Amino acid sequence: VVRQLIERGYQVRGSVRSLKNARKVAHLQHMFPTVELFEADLMRNRSFDAMFKDCSFVVHTASPFTPQVPDPQRDLIAPAVEGTLNVLESALRSPTVKRV
Repeated sequence: VVRQLIERGYQVRGSVRSLKNARKVAHLQHMFPTVELFEADLMRNRSFDAMFKDCSFVVHTASPFTPQVPDPQRDLIAPAVEGTLNVLESALRSPTVKRV
């Protein structure tokens, strides 16, 4: 998705859980040097507000996934729904976002 957006001329932003560990984000910075990375947490309200400032479009593709979990509803479905709602609420707060 990121590569396609860049190839079509879009300025792309991305999120990572933490920017503190350079080793964990170095491969993203190497693969996509023009992407501006933001620290955001799907489970934290307003976590995407700064990232969506001055953005026109939001593409949300993140979702928790682990092959085997004790409680799929609690460990996969609930966090996916809550994370998506947090992204959508941040997008709604941004006056520049036109489409999600």
